[in-house]
Formats: sequence, C-alpha cells, structure tokens
Amino acid sequence: MKSIYRTLLVLFIFAGLASCDDEPVGESYNDDYNPDAQFRVDINGETFYADQYGVYTSEEGITEIIGKRNDGARVHFKITGAGEDTYILNGSNSGSAFYYDGVNPEPYDMTEIDTVGVLTISDYDMANGVSSGTFSFKAYREEGEVVIDTTESDSTDTPTPGIGLPDTLDFTNGSFTDIPLTVEGYEPEDPTPGDTINKFQVELDGELYETNNTQANISIENGLVIDTQEDSISMTLNVFDPEIETVDLDGENPGGNIVYIPNTEEETYFEATEGSITISEIDYTNNLISGTFTGVLTDSENPGNTIQMTNGSFDGIAFESDISVDDFMFANIGGENFNAFNLETEEGEAGLITTTGTNQSENQLQLTFPSSVNEGSYTVSNEAAFSGIYYKKDDETEEMIPYYSVHNSGNIVITEKDGTILTGTFTMSVRNDAGEVIQITEGEFKTDIAL
Repeated sequence: MKSIYRTLLVLFIFAGLASCDDEPVGESYNDDYNPDAQFRVDINGETFYADQYGVYTSEEGITEIIGKRNDGARVHFKITGAGEDTYILNGSNSGSAFYYDGVNPEPYDMTEIDTVGVLTISDYDMANGVSSGTFSFKAYREEGEVVIDTTESDSTDTPTPGIGLPDTLDFTNGSFTDIPLTVEGYEPEDPTPGDTINKFQVELDGELYETNNTQANISIENGLVIDTQEDSISMTLNVFDPEIETVDLDGENPGGNIVYIPNTEEETYFEATEGSITISEIDYTNNLISGTFTGVLTDSENPGNTIQMTNGSFDGIAFESDISVDDFMFANIGGENFNAFNLETEEGEAGLITTTGTNQSENQLQLTFPSSVNEGSYTVSNEAAFSGIYYKKDDETEEMIPYYSVHNSGNIVITEKDGTILTGTFTMSVRNDAGEVIQITEGEFKTDIAL
C-alpha cells in the first residue's frame, strides 16, 4: 500500500512539473517525509535550490529527474537507462539536460553545446523509494526578446525570473540527496510476518545454518574472530589480517580459517581446507563488519568426510576491538596489504622523528620526518629526513631483514597537520643489501609525533 501511495504521488508530481503547473505539492512525495532531502546546483555561480523534486523511471527504461523551484524555474534530466551508474549528457536521446527559467517556454538545452555533461546516480534505492547523485553540464538558448509578466493589475511592469539571463548557463556542483524515486511497475515484496534475516548464515551441504548469536572481536594479535552458536552447533570464522579484501583459506599461507563443530558435546570438528572469505565492509566508527564466505570443511579425524559451504554471509556483525583508528599505517608492499595500528613514535638524531607500524605478521614499516615538518609533498631520500625502512621477517630464521628506501623513488605527502597530528600518503621503492627491490604503493598514515 505504501508503494502504491508513493507511486501515485510521484506520478502526480511529474505531471505537474511537465506542464509547469504551479499547484503546491510539497517537498516530499511519499508518506515518509525526509528533512534531509535536497536538490541543488550552482548556475553561473548562483545557487539554485529546488522546492519540489523527484526521480521517475518508466517501464520503457527512461529515467527523468526534475528539481523545480516554486517560481517555476526547473532543472530537468532525461536519460535512457536506470540504476546506479554514470551517464553522459550530450543532448541525445541517451542523455539530455534542460533548464526552464520559469518565464520563457523555450528551455535551455544542449543542442548547441560542444562539451558533454555528466550525471552520476550514486544511490537508486527502489525498496525505500529514494535516489541520490551528482551532475554538471552546460546549456544554451538563443537570446530572444525579453519577456515581461504583466498579468497582474499592477501598472508597473514587473520582471520575472529569467530576465537578463545570458545565452549560455554553466551548471556546477549539482547534487540531489535522498529525493523520492518511483520505478513504474516495481512493487517491493511484503515481508512474511516473523521472517528475519539472520546476521550469520551459511548452507552446509545444502542445510542452512543460521544464527544471530554472535560474538566478534578484532585485535592486532588475532585479527578478526567471529564466534557463532545455535543450539549445540558452533562455527568460528577467523581472518588473520582483516581488510576489505578476499583472503584464501588454503595454500601455504592462508589468510584465514573456519572451524565448524556440529555438536559441542562431542570432540569432532571440521576445518576449512578450501575456499575464501571476503570482507566487504569494516566500520571502525560503529564497530560493524560484513562479508561473505564459501569453501570446503574437512573432518579433523576423517579427511575423506567433507562438507561444502555455500552462500555464507555475515551482515552487520557488531565487534569489539582494541584497535584505535587515531593512528594507523596502511600500504601495499610487494602486492600484499600491510595494516598497522597503534604506531610507535621515537625521537631520532638531528631533530628527526621516526614512526613505526607493526602488522600482525610482525613485519615493520618505519617512516622518518623532521619534527618541524609541515603540509606538503617531499621526495623520498635513502636516509635521514623523508626516508623509510621496511623490516621483513624471515619465517625460517625469524630474522628481520631491512629494506631501505631508494632515493627519488617516490614521495611522502603530509596532507594535514593538526598540532602534532600528521596525516599523509606515501609511495616508494625499498631495497635490501642483496639488491632485492620491493615496491610500496597506496601508503596512508595518521600519527601523533608528540613525544
């Protein structure tokens, strides 16, 4: 019923907007008023805020987006397609933009514009009936006769919106946020009474194991551990170095493990010997984690006895953590992710500061700056200021092998300095005494250099 109500309202809105009907329709077109909804754009530097707005997709797959001001001025998009994507606006049937100034019935359009515009739909939520996105474009209308509105009895000619506009308008910083969306023919399924989506679930040889009874923790020592239990069945999922990525459960250096106990009153357990775990989201602000997994579980006592895991997922699992995101060091080192928290800062010689991060594998990455460093980009050196050292642990000898930064091989960029808090990025090459070179890319860090 709610969906039908929203559909009828938005259809009414678009009919009114298309006919320039000024009948008030309100800021929201559905039964859940959203005070955060907004449609705005800068037109030649002046900000336009719409009083009415909406997105409508027809059964033919044509999407129209309109933002209209109460004085009749409106921005109108028409694209072929629907959904979250980036659409090129070039004045064709596949993507066009128009602007009506509220006075002249002839719109500004893109037929005489030699540059393309861009419309990005970043959120197209049919179930909740909202959409968000950004846009920019230029539009042209041949300058014609100035129109004066004299419909009122007032003897003084009163200029109306649109008077004195140039023939070309530049639309920049355009955005629409959580404005109502209607998709013709779409009807969301009503949930079955009592039906719930469990936070942790997986099919084991086709039999569903699902539970909301979970305990999760992320620590430097153990990585991510999710313990689950339902009746006498338990399953534990472990990712050694949790990051938004996929890790393998097999091979010489697996990135995680899964242990399944079909009956906690018995000693038999199954352990993952094939498969993968994908972490799709880690929210350290709200301490929530989501992901998927699949693979093969093998009986610890009978290797011939296996269980297939399919459609495994954990969604919005709450976790505890001793990791602080106030200081961190991330990088891709030789194709592998390096993640370190709780950095150590020490004072060096000649006014230098060293910041060191240690990951779960006990590898270390050290960056050196002058204590008086300011925001800016600095070329990497092979020693002293703006240098780096990567210490790689040898698994056999447990010896820490140093790799020193190569002069002029990259940059350390201080993007923000807030008191003694430094935030930045880095790239560099490092080389050991044997001449082996490792590339370090996608480096990010945040650290407090106060001693």
